[in-house]
Amino acid sequence: MSIVLHLALYHHQDYGGARDAFLDAAKLDPQSSEIKAALREAMSSLEISHGATKTT
Repeated sequence: MSIVLHLALYHHQDYGGARDAFLDAAKLDPQSSEIKAALREAMSSLEISHGATKTT
């Protein structure tokens, strides 16, 4: 998967898909600080979005 696809998933609020894609990317390039940061952001957004759906 390309970084563009990862970002597209994230920006379309498919945080679970983005998280999975960034996890795959991290396996390919475990030293990438950019991938690690994007993974943290996707996971945080996923947690927030799940919290928002639970309180609705």
